[in-house]
Amino acid sequence: MIFCSFVWAGDRVLVIAPDHHDFVQVYDAIRSNASDLQFDYLQWDERLTPQEGVKHVESFQPNLIVLMDNKAIRLYRQMLHLSDSHKVRPVVALMALQMEQVLRGIPNAVGISYEIPAVTTVSHLRMLLKDSIRRVGVVYRKEMESFYHENHALCQVERIELVGRRIDQGKVDVKTLRRALHSLKDEQTIDAVWIINDNTLLTPQLIRDAWIPYLKENPMPGIVGVETLLQTRLSLGMLAVVPDPSGIGAQVANLIYEAMDNGWKWNALRIEKPLSVQDIVNVTMARRVAKPRDNLVNLVDRTVE
Repeated sequence: MIFCSFVWAGDRVLVIAPDHHDFVQVYDAIRSNASDLQFDYLQWDERLTPQEGVKHVESFQPNLIVLMDNKAIRLYRQMLHLSDSHKVRPVVALMALQMEQVLRGIPNAVGISYEIPAVTTVSHLRMLLKDSIRRVGVVYRKEMESFYHENHALCQVERIELVGRRIDQGKVDVKTLRRALHSLKDEQTIDAVWIINDNTLLTPQLIRDAWIPYLKENPMPGIVGVETLLQTRLSLGMLAVVPDPSGIGAQVANLIYEAMDNGWKWNALRIEKPLSVQDIVNVTMARRVAKPRDNLVNLVDRTVE
């Protein structure tokens, strides 16, 4: 449900985001749910400078700024160093990884996390398979210790055992990641692996030389957080649970009206969970590594082959 607010004729929202289908889809959903506001879309690309961003903000004079993707947030952080005039404007950030960390230090901001909790993704996996899914392995870096423990506690409520292996080194090489992955099955067999959105653990080299060999040697469902990791040629992910663009658009619109009702400001930094998600399954991988239900394709939002 969308908040109802009194809208002045000049209420404006600036969206800064890459020109990609996923971001445009969310942008269209935001506008559809907040059609009484004026919107402008500033396309991020490698050529967009912080100086140009500041100039655009000063020209459009938005009441609120929406930032999509880590690159847009990074640009905005650079813009803050150049001008104090727009520091008072509220910010809504979304579709970025490790949201709480990347928003730290940005004033007047709230975010919608991109990561879906493990309890949600594993529960969705259970609905798709005939296999029993009780123990799920995950490798994480020490910087994500609190993230792991939060998810571990949530999984326990649903009788899911999240088996974690922490990597303490700052720089992760192939040997270190391989050792962590293989140690997952030291105690008992794990039924699936949760591959979290951590770019440090998902470099092309680590995917090629650690993740893919491990899952070929130990066939099991891989749960990923981005659709690109579902490609069959990777032999990596079976299921991706990601925020639903339409639902995220409605959630952002709610936040815009909330900020408006609060005098265009936030009282404190907060990170919300996505209220709506999509299940995307690689049917080929599902048949290769598990026993999918007969009506698998009818249980998910989208499939890839």
